[in-house]
Order: sequence, then structure tokens, then C-alpha cells
Amino acid sequence: MFLYLTIISIVRFLKKQLMKMKLTLIFFITICLGNTAVKVYAQQISLREVNAPFETVYKDIQKQTDYHFAGTTELLNKAQAVSVNLVNAPLNEALAQIFSDQPLSYTIYNKMVIIKDKEMPEIKEKVSPVDAVVQDNYSISGTVSDEKGMTLPGATVFLTNTKNATSTDNSGKFILNGISPGSYEFNVKMLGFEPNIQIIKVYDKPVNLFVRLKESNITLNEVSINGGKPDPNRKRYMKLFIENFIGKSASAALCKILNPDVLNFHYDKKTKILTATAADLLVIENDALGYQLKYLLKKFEFYDKYQPKIVYGTYRVYGNYRAYDNVCYYEGNPYFEELKGTEAQQQQWEKNRRTAYLGSYRHFFRSVMNNTAAQAGFAICQYQYKPDRIYATGLKHCDFDSVFVTVDKNVKALVSKPDHHFVVNPQDTSKGEFYIVYDEKQPHLFLQTGSPLNFSDISSENDQLSKIRTFADTIKIDDELLINPTKDISFLGYWAWGRIAELTPLEYFVDPLGTKEITK
Repeated sequence: MFLYLTIISIVRFLKKQLMKMKLTLIFFITICLGNTAVKVYAQQISLREVNAPFETVYKDIQKQTDYHFAGTTELLNKAQAVSVNLVNAPLNEALAQIFSDQPLSYTIYNKMVIIKDKEMPEIKEKVSPVDAVVQDNYSISGTVSDEKGMTLPGATVFLTNTKNATSTDNSGKFILNGISPGSYEFNVKMLGFEPNIQIIKVYDKPVNLFVRLKESNITLNEVSINGGKPDPNRKRYMKLFIENFIGKSASAALCKILNPDVLNFHYDKKTKILTATAADLLVIENDALGYQLKYLLKKFEFYDKYQPKIVYGTYRVYGNYRAYDNVCYYEGNPYFEELKGTEAQQQQWEKNRRTAYLGSYRHFFRSVMNNTAAQAGFAICQYQYKPDRIYATGLKHCDFDSVFVTVDKNVKALVSKPDHHFVVNPQDTSKGEFYIVYDEKQPHLFLQTGSPLNFSDISSENDQLSKIRTFADTIKIDDELLINPTKDISFLGYWAWGRIAELTPLEYFVDPLGTKEITK
């Protein structure tokens, strides 16, 4: 009996101790979970301003706290004057007052106040599978969060080369509607985070995604609005970037980068290579074609001298085609927004878009996919090789069916064969070379006359002779004009000359010959 009572006493004692430990643990967890909020509220702000510039206010806050502001010139230009009277106010309260009448919003992440556009209302629109099937249009929806699972409002979500884009709402949710069946390059980007890019295939039902963004390795000074001292060579680097990325055409002269501050440059004196990165989407206003492009720059390299040992890949652009120097390579994903204009502007934009589209690589590949390339005004050629000569002497015509092989109804493959490439330079690693000639009125004139093409004339927008180089035996192109693998194809000549200033969205096409082309 005594033993039984002793055991009961011990059990009761242990229960009390466990209860105390549990309460202590709960209190400890509560303190830990609330630590971030406590830190934010512990930042005391004292500030009194009347109609002060937004820049003055945020710099005062940075001096009084260990938080920094990050944003772009484009956003700051939208900011309005601030009137505020704060005495020992918590940071959250101070930010709420400062942003209350602004067309801007913010997100606090790792002691960084990320400035963004006013948050979108919560998305309530839904597309039922039944309606989607009837309309032959589907949706891509989902949620965007960081690696810890915290949802991210204000992230940009878009499909490459289209006008289909949106932003995540207050709950980090998004939806892209009106999507035809096919493969798309899906992008999510937010300032302070690495972009998320993936290929999404839409077939017979809507797609739902959960996207996690990884925090960017770019340092705060590179994206902060109060960054370090300006690079004395930045003006020259910017000029080179604009000439080789936007272009030198008449359309390029009407283009403007609205947020150049997101660009960072690095020049390697030993290799003479200029590289550019962008902390956020580049915003480019194209007043020639009536679009505002938002461009996710993945890579930009400019070579002062041609380096034959370098293997060039995706959309490599040669600044000086004949001399093979000043080589430029850029790669990225854009989306488009229509500019608003007068009726006269709209008519001029349509005229310029038509000129830009006809003969472009998108026009070419779209007509190839629809088996109308020859009718549309294109001819494909290769070097004319004579065994008794060291160098190629001209071009000979190829049949499209011998170069582009049908994989299925939605995919064709550009096939490189031994006779498609004449090797002049032993260091040349390309697999195939093809010349694309375009003339809307007389596409085969040079074939009819038998005259060889004059390569020295490739210097202006009127000389629509382009060159495709492949670095793989097979390059696949689908009906959404996605190229795979993109790193193994390059464009030279007219297509390279056009640059970003001549770019049109996937939805745009012209059919002057009345043939039925693929439309999206």
C-alpha cells in the first residue's frame, strides 16, 4: 500500500513538472515567433515633415533604424510629397502613415522595405473547367511565396513574349486567363528574389502552381535606392548596352529605358568583356511600335573583340557582321503592354509593327510551322561548295522539308546535316549554317537570275538576309515558337540587326498573302 501511494505521488509530481516545462516551452516559442514582429515594432521613429519629398522621408527613416529601402526610379517617380508627424512611433505605424496616400505599397523582408505598386485586390475570379473547355481557353493560377512559405504580394507573373501578365494579390495569388493549348515559358519575378522560370504545358485543363522564390544573391547596395557611389564609366557602359540591346535602327531611336537604375555593369579589363545584370524587370517604352516591354534580362555580354574559341548560343547578336568583332550576346524573357495613343499614333504604330514583323524570325518560324514559308516570301539557302575551291562561292537553294522535319503536329525540328555546313575555320564548333532570304514581293529573285548574294551589303534594315547557326544536330520549334535548346542556336545578319526595338508579341502577326497562319 505504501509502495502504491509512493508511485502515485511520484506520478503526480512528474505531471506538475511536465506542465511547468510545457508552459515554459509555450512561452519560449511565443517569444521566438513574435521576435520578428517585436523587432519591427521596436524601431522607434521620430519625424516631422510637411510636403517633404518621399526620398527625404525614407532616408530619415533609414538613419533612425537598421532597415533599408529598395525600389526603382520608375516607382519613386510615382511617389507624392509626404506630410507626417511622428514621435517614437513603431516602424510599422510610421510606414502605414507614409504610404497611406501613396500610389505605392511595400513589403518588409529581412530588414529591407521593398517598394512596389499598390497591391492588387484579392483575386476572386475563377474559370471553371467546363467553361474553359467550351471556350478552348484555359488558365494558369497559383500562389507565390518565399522559401519559408511566406506569401509574396506584388510579384510579377507573365508568359514570355506575350501580353499575358499579372501581379500577385495580397495573399500571393495570381491567375492568367485566356490561354490557348500549347507550351509556354512561365515567369515569376519580384525585386529582391531570383526569378522563377519554367516551361508550362497547357492541354485540356487549367494549371495550378505553387511557386517558391529564392532570395537574390544581389547585394542590397545593388538594388537599393540609396546605392553606393556611381561608376564613372557607367555612362559609356550604358551607351554600349543601349546600342547593342535596344539597337541602332530608326525604331531604336524612339525607345527609352524607364528604369536604368536597375542595371549593374561589370567590365573585365583582361578579357575586355562587358556584362550587365538587372535587379528587376527592365521597363522599355517603345514609341515606334506602341508597346511597353518589361524584360527579364537573364544575360548580357559585349565583347570588344571577336574571340573564336567562345561558343555562342541563344540569340547571339553580332554588332559588326562583316568584321566579326564587337560581338554581343543577350538573353531574356519579355512581356508586352499596349501603349495608349491617338488615332494617328495607332495607325503609325500598326504600320511600324507590320514592317518590324514581316521578315522577322517570328514571321519565319511561324510560317515554317504552318508550311507557308515559301508563299510568305522566304527562301532558305546554304553555301554553294565546289570541291576544287577552298572557300564557298555563293548560296544554293534548299527545300524547307529537307531542313525542317515534322516531329508531330505541334513540333518541327531544324536538322543539321554534314552538307549543311562548310567549315572554313577549324575552331568553328557549329553544326549547320543556313541563310534566310526574305522579300515580300519577289522572294526568289536571286534564284531566278542565278546571281550570288552580295554579303557585303548586309548593313541596313533594307537588306533582309539573315543567318542561322546551330550548335546541335537537332533544334526543336513548337507552335508557340519556343526553341529548344535555345543555347544552341544563333541569329546573324538582319535578324540580329533588329534587336529589342523591332520585337513584337506572340499575339501579333501579319498575313499579307492571305494564307492561314497560326494565331494566339
